[in-house]
Amino acid sequence: MIERIIIKNFKGIKEADISFHDKINVIVGNNGVGKSTLIEAISLTLGHGIGQLEITQYLFHESTWKNFESNKVLPEIIIELYFNKDFPAEYSGKNNSLSMFSSGIRVRIACDSSYLSLFQEQKEQYKHIPCEFYTIERCWFSGDNVKQLLVPYVPWIIDSSSNTFNNKANQLAT
Repeated sequence: MIERIIIKNFKGIKEADISFHDKINVIVGNNGVGKSTLIEAISLTLGHGIGQLEITQYLFHESTWKNFESNKVLPEIIIELYFNKDFPAEYSGKNNSLSMFSSGIRVRIACDSSYLSLFQEQKEQYKHIPCEFYTIERCWFSGDNVKQLLVPYVPWIIDSSSNTFNNKANQLAT
């Protein structure tokens, strides 16, 4: 069970730390407040679509664009899922932003260290975040790389706004 998520600089979410109830959680809010981004962050961390993820400037929170333009600071995206105590201990550790011993998965989208010296030499020429220098790291809080078959959760997204879902025949057919 997912107990908590921490998100930094992912799309429309500058920073979020959300705890979940162990039974049921309902995500509600106005348009544009980050509901879909929250679900996407959970899905990516669990591995859904991470292989097809394209790193572009639009993956980063807008504030990082302005900071990069003025200070040439390379931003990073962090998404962490914290699991409950029932999760296997071999995936537990302190490799998370809280440095807290826990079970979970961490996704970090950051500049590949092998490109840092090149960036430092040429940083003034960049008008936008040099996404071609970025890499995606996905590891357990233990520090080990995530092997997808060992992830115990699969995201299921139910979109009730779909017209076909609301059609009685389609509901019965599925």
